[in-house]
Amino acid sequence: MLEIIKLKRETLAEQAAEGLANIIQRRGMMPGDVLPSQGDLANQFGVSRTVIREAIQALVGRGLLEVVNGKGAVIRPLHNEALSAFFQHSLLAKQAAILELMEVRRGLEVQSAILAAQRRTEAQLTGLNALVREMSGCLSAAERYAELDLKLHLSIAAASHNTMLLHMIESIRESSQVAIQVGLLRQTNDRDRQRIQTEHASMVEAICKHNAAAAQHAMEKHFDDAMMALARPLSG
Repeated sequence: MLEIIKLKRETLAEQAAEGLANIIQRRGMMPGDVLPSQGDLANQFGVSRTVIREAIQALVGRGLLEVVNGKGAVIRPLHNEALSAFFQHSLLAKQAAILELMEVRRGLEVQSAILAAQRRTEAQLTGLNALVREMSGCLSAAERYAELDLKLHLSIAAASHNTMLLHMIESIRESSQVAIQVGLLRQTNDRDRQRIQTEHASMVEAICKHNAAAAQHAMEKHFDDAMMALARPLSG
């Protein structure tokens, strides 16, 4: 006998929430834009204000809206708190999570390097070169080098001019800091640290020359070497 599955009927508030989300998309509303008043929305949808309030709260829960005193419902800026919390929790919960995180970063950051080589501005290139120069003087200061390392990768992502890609990479910012520091602990000699610095310089040089293929190769090699280092046990 087939098991009977009861179908869930959407409430008016759920339907109104979907309708509001569609309106936001169709009108091309941007972060900071204010929705019409609850009374106007209730008239448009043919429902009560209570239903509209519930619909707005549902979209607040999704992170699409925020309610601002004196304004009403406002389109919320892009944010990455939920993803960031997920990645941080994963590092605590699973021993192999650092390597998994690096696999995720590799895919995202190889693409960001390709796009950065195609789209970077002169101002962004100046910033990237300044970071590489500063990093070269911090090879023996692991904590400071890790901070600059992360800043360089985020700057490359910004130079991709892909907002979604940048937000995804930013969402693993704090978790990436942990992975970078752990990786640097495994680079115990000057030759290893200099190799890492050379890889960073190669990335920026390729981006400087608008050479997307070279930027891709440099970022791939950088992550492959880093993942091999993370897979090795700490000496001593």
